[in-house]
Amino acid sequence: ASPYDIGSNSDTIDPFVTHQERTSPSIVINMRDSPEVIVKLELSLRTLRSFGNIQSRKGLSLLPFVRDVVAQYLTHPSQDVRREAALTCCFLLLPAQQRNSDTTLPSGGRMKNNLGRVSEMLLEEVLQKLLRVAVSDPSQFVRNCIVRAFDVRYDTYLSQTHHLPPLFLLLQDEALSVRASTLELLGRLARVNPAPILPGMRRILIQLITELKCSEDAGCGKEAATRLLIVFFKANALHRLVHPVLHSIIDVLPLKGNTPRVTTAALDALGELAKVVKEELNPWMHQLLPFVIESMQDHSSNNKQRT
Repeated sequence: ASPYDIGSNSDTIDPFVTHQERTSPSIVINMRDSPEVIVKLELSLRTLRSFGNIQSRKGLSLLPFVRDVVAQYLTHPSQDVRREAALTCCFLLLPAQQRNSDTTLPSGGRMKNNLGRVSEMLLEEVLQKLLRVAVSDPSQFVRNCIVRAFDVRYDTYLSQTHHLPPLFLLLQDEALSVRASTLELLGRLARVNPAPILPGMRRILIQLITELKCSEDAGCGKEAATRLLIVFFKANALHRLVHPVLHSIIDVLPLKGNTPRVTTAALDALGELAKVVKEELNPWMHQLLPFVIESMQDHSSNNKQRT
């Protein structure tokens, strides 16, 4: 089984839920990739985003237009157009004042919201398409852009169990920036619906510890795992997972014998870890302080000294 699986329920085998096909008006989508067309499309999509505040104040809904027109540009040949389309979809799907991050889902993982049934289905359809593009787009900038655009307005939607598999799938992305953004997002979602998320995040933490312990790569591999640990430690909802494996984390932190970048990342991770466990770190202070003092005295690396 993959370490990113979040459960064995058959309802979560397919990462994407397909809704009933709906008939859309005959709309011609401009898929040409000439420079002039790309510039016009980018400008049009950015301009459309400016209507978001207007629709929030007047209670207008652009969901049908977002589904039938804007979302179609998520498959445009130009990555710049796809990025602008993704940002526009995320900006217009929900009103700017709708903040769902302080709510907690019931045990069944279903969400109560103020959207009508038709609006909820339209929102769900576009959200599913955004998740598919986030997983499959060839450009890491587009993938990362979508994940970063899922702000707190989307927390109670994305934390539903049928949306979680594609998010966990993104933790296997080849780009560190995408993995870090997804880890940050899942850490936020764990506050809303912890039951299905925390087991998967515990497996992620164990995998990061294992990578640091077994990796023979003193460069990028260890640095990536260490930087992901930093993101993990910053998520308040994940702190409960850190305490049981504190000893293992301290043992694998690459504080010595690595490149300056890796050591700097390890010192950052140690600082975030100290904020999480506080006085629980005291038994290891005699082991850790020499590394900290040595880094402060290392005049060859300003980054290590600042850290």
